Amino acid sequence: SGGLCILIKQELQWQGEKLYNENKYPYLLVVKFDYDQIELILVNVYIPPSTSQYYNSEYWRCLEVILEDIAILHPQSIVFLLGDLNTRLGPSLHDFAQKKGIPGEFFESHPQWL
Repeated sequence: SGGLCILIKQELQWQGEKLYNENKYPYLLVVKFDYDQIELILVNVYIPPSTSQYYNSEYWRCLEVILEDIAILHPQSIVFLLGDLNTRLGPSLHDFAQKKGIPGEFFESHPQWL
Protein backbone atom coordinates (compact mmCIF):
# COMPACT_ATOMS: atom_id res chain seq x y z
CA SER A 1 0.00 0.00 0.00
CA GLY A 2 1.26 3.45 -0.86
CA GLY A 3 -0.64 5.37 1.82
CA LEU A 4 -3.52 7.81 2.03
CA CYS A 5 -3.82 11.55 1.59
CA ILE A 6 -6.37 14.32 1.79
CA LEU A 7 -5.71 17.39 -0.34
CA ILE A 8 -7.27 20.70 0.67
CA LYS A 9 -6.94 23.92 -1.30
CA GLN A 10 -4.70 26.42 0.43
CA GLU A 11 -7.23 29.19 -0.23
CA LEU A 12 -9.76 27.56 2.13
CA GLN A 13 -7.92 28.93 5.19
CA TRP A 14 -8.56 25.88 7.33
CA GLN A 15 -7.26 24.85 10.74
CA GLY A 16 -7.04 21.11 11.23
CA GLU A 17 -5.69 18.18 13.18
CA LYS A 18 -5.16 14.47 12.60
CA LEU A 19 -7.33 12.44 14.99
CA TYR A 20 -5.92 8.91 14.85
CA ASN A 21 -2.43 7.43 14.78
CA GLU A 22 -1.49 6.01 11.38
CA ASN A 23 0.80 3.42 13.00
CA LYS A 24 -2.18 1.85 14.77
CA TYR A 25 -4.57 2.38 11.82
CA PRO A 26 -2.41 2.24 8.65
CA TYR A 27 -5.40 2.21 6.30
CA LEU A 28 -7.22 5.18 7.85
CA LEU A 29 -6.61 8.91 7.73
CA VAL A 30 -8.97 10.99 9.87
CA VAL A 31 -8.73 14.78 9.84
CA LYS A 32 -10.89 17.22 11.79
CA PHE A 33 -10.98 20.81 10.72
CA ASP A 34 -13.02 23.94 11.13
CA TYR A 35 -14.22 25.78 8.09
CA ASP A 36 -16.55 28.76 8.22
CA GLN A 37 -17.53 27.92 11.84
CA ILE A 38 -18.44 24.34 10.92
CA GLU A 39 -16.54 21.33 12.27
CA LEU A 40 -15.87 18.83 9.49
CA ILE A 41 -14.33 15.39 9.87
CA LEU A 42 -12.96 13.58 6.84
CA VAL A 43 -12.48 9.82 7.23
CA ASN A 44 -10.37 8.55 4.34
CA VAL A 45 -10.26 4.74 4.23
CA TYR A 46 -8.50 2.12 2.18
CA ILE A 47 -9.55 -1.47 2.76
CA PRO A 48 -7.68 -3.94 0.54
CA PRO A 49 -9.69 -6.44 -1.51
CA SER A 50 -10.57 -9.61 0.38
CA THR A 51 -8.31 -11.54 -2.01
CA SER A 52 -5.26 -9.39 -1.18
CA GLN A 53 -2.45 -10.58 1.07
CA TYR A 54 -2.88 -7.26 2.93
CA TYR A 55 -6.55 -7.81 3.72
CA ASN A 56 -7.54 -8.17 7.37
CA SER A 57 -11.19 -8.44 8.38
CA GLU A 58 -10.33 -6.42 11.51
CA TYR A 59 -10.10 -3.28 9.32
CA TRP A 60 -13.91 -3.20 9.23
CA ARG A 61 -14.05 -3.45 13.03
CA CYS A 62 -11.47 -0.64 13.37
CA LEU A 63 -13.54 1.55 11.05
CA GLU A 64 -16.66 0.81 13.07
CA VAL A 65 -14.93 1.70 16.36
CA ILE A 66 -13.56 4.94 14.96
CA LEU A 67 -16.93 6.00 13.53
CA GLU A 68 -18.58 5.26 16.88
CA ASP A 69 -15.90 7.32 18.67
CA ILE A 70 -16.46 10.22 16.30
CA ALA A 71 -20.24 10.06 16.81
CA ILE A 72 -19.75 10.24 20.59
CA LEU A 73 -16.87 12.75 20.79
CA HIS A 74 -17.96 15.04 17.94
CA PRO A 75 -21.78 14.84 17.78
CA GLN A 76 -22.13 18.23 16.05
CA SER A 77 -19.58 17.50 13.33
CA ILE A 78 -20.34 16.78 9.72
CA VAL A 79 -18.59 13.50 8.89
CA PHE A 80 -17.52 12.47 5.39
CA LEU A 81 -16.60 8.82 4.84
CA LEU A 82 -14.57 8.48 1.68
CA GLY A 83 -11.96 6.28 0.09
CA ASP A 84 -11.69 2.84 -1.44
CA LEU A 85 -13.63 0.24 0.54
CA ASN A 86 -13.31 -2.45 -2.16
CA THR A 87 -16.89 -3.54 -1.59
CA ARG A 88 -18.68 -5.93 -3.88
CA LEU A 89 -22.08 -5.09 -5.28
CA GLY A 90 -24.60 -7.36 -6.91
CA PRO A 91 -25.29 -7.25 -10.65
CA SER A 92 -28.02 -4.66 -10.15
CA LEU A 93 -28.87 -1.75 -7.90
CA HIS A 94 -31.81 -3.80 -6.59
CA ASP A 95 -29.35 -6.43 -5.25
CA PHE A 96 -27.37 -3.71 -3.52
CA ALA A 97 -30.46 -2.25 -1.84
CA GLN A 98 -31.77 -5.66 -0.79
CA LYS A 99 -28.48 -6.87 0.67
CA LYS A 100 -27.50 -3.59 2.34
CA GLY A 101 -24.23 -3.69 0.39
CA ILE A 102 -21.37 -2.18 2.38
CA PRO A 103 -20.41 -4.76 4.00
CA GLY A 104 -23.37 -6.93 5.01
CA GLU A 105 -24.21 -5.88 8.56
CA PHE A 106 -22.08 -2.72 8.88
CA PHE A 107 -24.89 -0.18 8.49
CA GLU A 108 -27.58 -2.44 9.94
CA SER A 109 -26.04 -1.98 13.38
CA HIS A 110 -25.80 1.82 12.85
CA PRO A 111 -29.07 3.00 11.23
CA GLN A 112 -28.28 6.62 12.12
CA TRP A 113 -25.60 6.62 9.38
CA LEU A 114 -28.03 5.72 6.59
